[in-house]
Amino acid sequence: MLYVHLGGPLSFGAANEVGRRLRSAVGYDVLVLDLSATTFMDSSASLAIEGVIRHATSRGQPVFLLGMMPAVERVLAQLKVLRLVPDERRFKTRLEAFRQGTNLVHTGAKETG
Repeated sequence: MLYVHLGGPLSFGAANEVGRRLRSAVGYDVLVLDLSATTFMDSSASLAIEGVIRHATSRGQPVFLLGMMPAVERVLAQLKVLRLVPDERRFKTRLEAFRQGTNLVHTGAKETG
């Protein structure tokens, strides 16, 4: 499981750098993106996050979203990024996300599509 905590305002440059690093990461089964400390996200940053989600799921790695503030959730919803992550993979706490991620790893579930 790969846990990534993003904090503060998230612009395209920062999100793009995170995306670049995550696309080169290997050896994880589940990606947990913790947005609980992300106070702002512009539309270009949400597109970079979309790229991260699409890349992980194309490799069979489920993505969990954690702790989105209302403003961040609104941007991701408006740009249809949230459609890529089912409701059952969005969590309020790390503990919930880690438990579900551990269950997925132990059952060997992979992302399809």
